[in-house]
Amino acid sequence: MEKYYDVMYSESYDWWTLAIVFNSSKGQVDELKKYEFDGEDDCGINVHEQGGRTFVEINCRLDSYYIDGPYDKYDDYDDYDDDDDCEEDGGETESFR
Repeated sequence: MEKYYDVMYSESYDWWTLAIVFNSSKGQVDELKKYEFDGEDDCGINVHEQGGRTFVEINCRLDSYYIDGPYDKYDDYDDYDDDDDCEEDGGETESFR
């Protein structure tokens, strides 16, 4: 791999495909296939061989909010309101000492 390899990427709306392609032996391909997996939303790692070249493809989602700043910019629970907890007891809160 030290002499010749290709690195490729593509992005579409925070969905990324990252790939590296290199010359390899059949044994190396078999070893790398141990790390293949399919996760949720088509994320995962695929390994295949074609013409003596190994393709390692990583499909993932990278959210730039995690890179740019605090985690609170990204909220999977946007329908959840922290104030909802207080409304059940008339808005009163209890203090603990």
